[in-house]
Amino acid sequence: MPLLGSGPVYPGLAPQPVELSVDERAPGWLAAKTIWAWPPALVHRRTRVLVRARRMDGAGPVRFQLGPQWDTAPLTRALHLDTTQTVGGFSNSRWGTTVTMILVKSPGCYAITLDTPTRTTTIVVRATR
Repeated sequence: MPLLGSGPVYPGLAPQPVELSVDERAPGWLAAKTIWAWPPALVHRRTRVLVRARRMDGAGPVRFQLGPQWDTAPLTRALHLDTTQTVGGFSNSRWGTTVTMILVKSPGCYAITLDTPTRTTTIVVRATR
């Protein structure tokens, strides 16, 4: 799975364009499961990342859901990732990971913004159904 952006955390949104699917747990929303990954050095050195998103080609809300407890995790306007809080992993990789859902009301072009104490990174993705 390709990782996007310039870090320090990277969303794995594949394939491009991002394929949305109906999320039965969140009626009226379309979702894309997203694995976030960061290098081994950050697993033991806390970096906090604020993730937000907005639709670029029209109006429409974006929500996030932090997994893997999908049935109880709320939909939020932003993600607060902490690189010392790893959920899961890739095979024998030492990279830190967590899993989320990105939820939208309709396909379109979206900008995902990652803010850290030292920089802001924006990743643009096209989402289709």
